[in-house]
Amino acid sequence: MNQLIIKVLLCLFICLAIMPVYAATFDGSKSLICAVSEVVDCGRHEGCEGAYPEDVNLPTFIRIDFKKKEMKGGGRDTKIDSVVSTDTSVLLQGKGIEGRSWTVSLNKETGKLTGGVVGEEFVFAVFGECTVP
Repeated sequence: MNQLIIKVLLCLFICLAIMPVYAATFDGSKSLICAVSEVVDCGRHEGCEGAYPEDVNLPTFIRIDFKKKEMKGGGRDTKIDSVVSTDTSVLLQGKGIEGRSWTVSLNKETGKLTGGVVGEEFVFAVFGECTVP
């Protein structure tokens, strides 16, 4: 019985030691690769409809390099102007092509990505997931 308690405590200790390493995966300390899975395309007078990334000229895969403060994907590289870390998310903002602005919220626990691209006559809501390459 004593050995069982020691084994359980050892397993618990190992799990607790590993948890901060897992949580740090999406905290902005490591580069990520993100897959855009869903886009909602909203035009000023057309309303909103679901779309695939390629339908609205967005990359399906995006690499986020926090150290270089840049995002790359589909030949549409952009600098990250702002990185803000909260308790639950890493928030990124920048400027894109043709005066468009973008923002991304990355969940620190799950790696889920939610973002938006804003232009003069449209907005794209973007959803996806990230992982460490």
